[in-house]
Amino acid sequence: MKNLLKFILIILLLALLIGAAIFIAKSDLSSAGNSVPTEDTALMISIDGEILNENSFLPVESSLRIDVNCSEYTVEIIAGSAAFDFRHNESLVKFPYVDGNFNDVFEVVEDEKFFTMNTAKRSMTMILESLYPGEEITDISTLDESAAYFILRVSGNGETVEIPLTGFYEFMKIELDKTEIIF
Repeated sequence: MKNLLKFILIILLLALLIGAAIFIAKSDLSSAGNSVPTEDTALMISIDGEILNENSFLPVESSLRIDVNCSEYTVEIIAGSAAFDFRHNESLVKFPYVDGNFNDVFEVVEDEKFFTMNTAKRSMTMILESLYPGEEITDISTLDESAAYFILRVSGNGETVEIPLTGFYEFMKIELDKTEIIF
């Protein structure tokens, strides 16, 4: 009888330990997806609480504030893979093979937990003239508004988030020969 009582007690203790282990494992797994990001977690950037990723579209604003969940991060705007041609001081240039600081063009200003940037400049002429001030920019080839000509790259916590910047356009310039106009 004593042996049977010991056996039942051991089974009950094992069941209690297994149940506690399952409860702890489930509570850790269920709260993992709902945790608030901290500096020790994955890099997250957001606008007004909405988390940004490679499928995000940035709104067009003259001063866009983007929050970052870590204090040590870098922001870099780089040329994307989309290509077009233009003339810079009469020389043919192929974009994205250009030199320059796109952070200055988009007026990126970094702070401790956020940065601001100007996304309102959508004319490629305006962007290239900001990149090459006082120099002649002409003959910009046709642009695709959905193409990623620039990429916003934010790095921190050992990770990088890249967001394509789209929606760039170019004005069509038409010159009429006054001698050929018939009324």
